Amino acid sequence: MILKKTNVLIVILFLLGFSQFFVKIEPGPAEFLLLFLVPYVKYKALIHPATIGLFVGNVIALFLEVSIFDSMLWSLTSLYLTLLFVVVLSCIYRIGYDAYSSIIIGGCFGCVITLLILLTTNSPDLYRYGIRFTGYFKDPNVAAPTAVFFGVAALLLKGRLKILAVFPLLIFLIAMSRASYIALICAIIMTLSLGHPVRFYFSGLIVSVLLIMKDYLMTLANIIFSSIGRGAIFNSYDSDRASNWNILISSWSNKILPLAPTYSEKNGYAAHSTPLRLLVEQGMISTILFFIVCFIAVRSTQPKLLLLALLTVMINGIVVDATHWRVLFIVLALSIGAAYMTFKDSVMGGTYNNRKL
Repeated sequence: MILKKTNVLIVILFLLGFSQFFVKIEPGPAEFLLLFLVPYVKYKALIHPATIGLFVGNVIALFLEVSIFDSMLWSLTSLYLTLLFVVVLSCIYRIGYDAYSSIIIGGCFGCVITLLILLTTNSPDLYRYGIRFTGYFKDPNVAAPTAVFFGVAALLLKGRLKILAVFPLLIFLIAMSRASYIALICAIIMTLSLGHPVRFYFSGLIVSVLLIMKDYLMTLANIIFSSIGRGAIFNSYDSDRASNWNILISSWSNKILPLAPTYSEKNGYAAHSTPLRLLVEQGMISTILFFIVCFIAVRSTQPKLLLLALLTVMINGIVVDATHWRVLFIVLALSIGAAYMTFKDSVMGGTYNNRKL
């Protein structure tokens, strides 16, 4: 009976991972599957400090949204994502690495199906601006970080299953997200340098060289991006992004009080930054709580590849609004639950044994 329940859970988690690449319509399959996972929630996950931090931030957001804008949809979505975090963490507590592998393999197969559809007459519908692969996302800037997470995380799968990483990494490349490319490079440098003095100084040297060569690298990037139809590495709308940041900061600083969730959209300003949106719309307490949750995740993550995946998504969220990215809450849960799984990191080195479940 226990084995049967475990098999059912593995199938649902596989489908949950698979559904992460089919989120153009919301609510979608991922939300439907979550209902079947709620019975697996463990008290241990509910009282985890990260869960409490996310929940308190959500309560603050809900209070602000209801009292100022007389709505609650944005905050309820945040609560749903916190539930997603709790469910994934609970599943790790229950079946350890099997939960991790089921989600990641499911996501990789979702990529395979998406890429196969490129061979059909529906392939033009999967692109945005004619060149950037969007798949079944609303935005390639969400497709790219989701894909790079699943791609890097797949490198921790056992044996030949690592080959599945090729498919999400391919989607990551053809989504052509500048922010995701830069985030991955920064995350690689940070991951290699952490906890190793020689690598730290070597990484500093690499960064220094990159800064010295920045003009040449920018010119080269512009040539490459322009040749494939993506445009320059920096475009005219990037100044609009900076302008939005200045306006939002100015609006917040005039009151020093949270402006409430959805303020950005209601006033025509896309935040394009997770920390900035949290600070401006939910206030200092919610922002600090979110950073504490991220710190807990970073401190809990053992395999360097999983840390790389986590840092890539987090860094990406600095210049893109990730407050409602499903992948952010999944990677936070997997990273915090990493201590309860056994990994053999054959790419960056190290074997990580699980705690007692």
